[in-house]
Amino acid sequence: MDVYHVVTESPIAAGQVILFDENHHSGVYDRVQEKLLLVKEINANLPEKIVNRR
Repeated sequence: MDVYHVVTESPIAAGQVILFDENHHSGVYDRVQEKLLLVKEINANLPEKIVNRR
């Protein structure tokens, strides 16, 4: 039986072992990396009162 794995974003066989290492990333990792620059830009431009409101 083939299934679709939502983290790797690929079809896999039931019971298949998934390898994650520096050369094999998950779909979650890839999506985070795609947005990382945007998040850094947003954080760099936040007003000081929002950044230090703890």
